[in-house]
Amino acid sequence: MTRSSGNSHLIDRWAGRIFAQRFRYAVKKDQLPLSPRRVGIIQPTAIGDTLISSAAIRQIVEFYQDAEITILHGSNNLAALKLLNFPVTLVACNFRNPLKARRQIIAQAFDLIVDLTPWPYVTAICARAAPFAIGFAPPDSSRHYLFDIAIRHDANDHELANLERLRSLFPRCDKQPVHPVSPNAVRPDLSRSNTVYLHPFAGGRRAHEKSWPVGHWVELASMLASEGFDLCITGGKADVNAVSEIIDAMTNAGVMVTSLCGKTSLAELASLLTSAKLLVSVDTGVVHLGSACNARVLSLHGPTSSKRWGAWGSQGHSVDSPHPDAGYIIYGFEDLGRPDVTMQAITASEVFQTAMTIVSNDGKDPIALANDSTEKGK
Repeated sequence: MTRSSGNSHLIDRWAGRIFAQRFRYAVKKDQLPLSPRRVGIIQPTAIGDTLISSAAIRQIVEFYQDAEITILHGSNNLAALKLLNFPVTLVACNFRNPLKARRQIIAQAFDLIVDLTPWPYVTAICARAAPFAIGFAPPDSSRHYLFDIAIRHDANDHELANLERLRSLFPRCDKQPVHPVSPNAVRPDLSRSNTVYLHPFAGGRRAHEKSWPVGHWVELASMLASEGFDLCITGGKADVNAVSEIIDAMTNAGVMVTSLCGKTSLAELASLLTSAKLLVSVDTGVVHLGSACNARVLSLHGPTSSKRWGAWGSQGHSVDSPHPDAGYIIYGFEDLGRPDVTMQAITASEVFQTAMTIVSNDGKDPIALANDSTEKGK
């Protein structure tokens, strides 16, 4: 769901469950519509979630080539959807106002709605406004009562695996993720093949829990600079002040670093990452932007687990916190861990060693390389 407070999550879970129970005995259709006139796709979440779901969106678009397809998006992911450049209509929908959102969706007169969000009841309730609805059903949830076809959602799987189960409804041969870089967004004036990009801050209400200590960033930057890499910090306009503090700390430690914080569009950043030596980032949307571009990515996970939200693709790598409380955020509303220590437990030396392994192997998985060498030696 769109970025919201913990209270709204709580209201959604309890009020939504009660509403969903009303549909327990409703007759469900089990035959996927083959020729709908209008198809709605609900994807109002953040940049990373949108990019992860891009292959599912593409398959729906290609499966229903003759339909008019509309993506109902939120306030945070419009730029990501524009990167994908699908032949769809983009319509903003404020799911924080459920009654208004449902009225807006009813007015669209969709024949089919696919809800790509994993757990909110509000989006599932809105999807039920169509004659046929498809969506995810997590364990211990009543969401499945709201869908004609409910797709099992497993919190132990990476979100890509969950989306793969949904994608199987709309079969096609090409199963590669969408590459979101637009050729018109290339910035040759900024592109440097020897650059390691550092992305220190996440977005949303859980951003502080995903932050890595400033001292760790300074230590990592010092080690990378000693290897001759150019360093650049990225972030949004809201991160400018916080990034300035990190740059000051790095400068005091004798490390030269450039800031592109708030200076590039999402498309321009995607272009830069494709030619970068490496991206090191906390768990946030830029991790999945880099992964979708097949860039070398190293994501850092404390409150989240890489098995659930880690960098992906042939050049995606992750470091997980060794702290026993790590990985407590599964869907986004959990408040069970210790954010003060989980990210701190990831050491700069471990991240540096992993980064050097990635760049020395040209981004390839070290285990896969070892297997290749074994095969060649046979």
